This record gives sequence, C-alpha cells and structure tokens, in this order.
Amino acid sequence: MYREVLGSAYKIYAPNDPNIATILRNLAMVMHNQGNDADAEPKFRKAIAIYRRTLPQGSIQEAGTRENLARVLIAQRRFKEAEEAMRRALPAIIKAYPAGHAYVLNSLKQYARLLQMGGKPMKAIAVLTDLLARVRKEFPPGHPMIHGCLAQLGRVMLD
Repeated sequence: MYREVLGSAYKIYAPNDPNIATILRNLAMVMHNQGNDADAEPKFRKAIAIYRRTLPQGSIQEAGTRENLARVLIAQRRFKEAEEAMRRALPAIIKAYPAGHAYVLNSLKQYARLLQMGGKPMKAIAVLTDLLARVRKEFPPGHPMIHGCLAQLGRVMLD
C-alpha cells in the first residue's frame, strides 16, 4: 500500500518535498517492522537527505528518521553506524521536547543500550547516569521509570 502511495505522491509532489520524505520514512518503518531492513535502510537515508535539504537544520523529522535508521542498523549489528545516527539525532530530540518527555527518555535509553551492545559500557554508564538524573527530577521516588533506569544501569555495570 505504501508503495502505491509513494508512486502517487511522486505524481503530486516534487521529488524533494518533505511529504515524499515522510512517505519514505513510513514505508521504511513498515519494512523494518516486517524484518526487511536491507530495503528499509536506503529509504530512511533518502528521507533524511530530503529533510536535510528542505527543512531547517535540526528538524525533529530528520532526527526521528535518524533514530529509526539507527534501529535498522542495530538490527544489522552495525553498531558504529547506529551510534553515529543516534548521536546526530539526540540533540534535536532533546531540544524539541521537555526534559521528562517519554520520547526523550526512551531515546536516551535506546542510545545507552546501543552503546552497551557496541562494546562501550563506560559511555553507556554516562548516558544512563544522565538519564537517571533526568528521571529523578521528573518522577517521584519509587516510580517505575526510576527502577527501569537503575536496572539498566546495573546490567551495564555487571557486563
């Protein structure tokens, strides 16, 4: 269905229109969710390129697409490239949302997991320590988010 939509969109929009990038991103997410990461990756990259050319620097659309690209790269065990994608996405995500927003917190957790998987436990610990400080500011003692951060931090330290 998304392929049909993309074909129709190319008839309506210019090739570098942000609407094309959004359709590409959505199609790539469907492919990723179906386990077709090899086909999803170039679509994410093309969407990022369109967003970079057409939207202001640091747009949340580009950042979110970079984060999705990182998921594809993680699935392919390409941790160095995934780390770069996340590193470039995080500043815009952090800037676009309040400090305690679930998207920010989940993105930081994902980045820490990526660092751990990529063999960088000290960097993962630093990210998780920052995340724990953010969570403690936003939630009362005993909140599940605090326990989740502590558990993830403990797992990294035990590895």
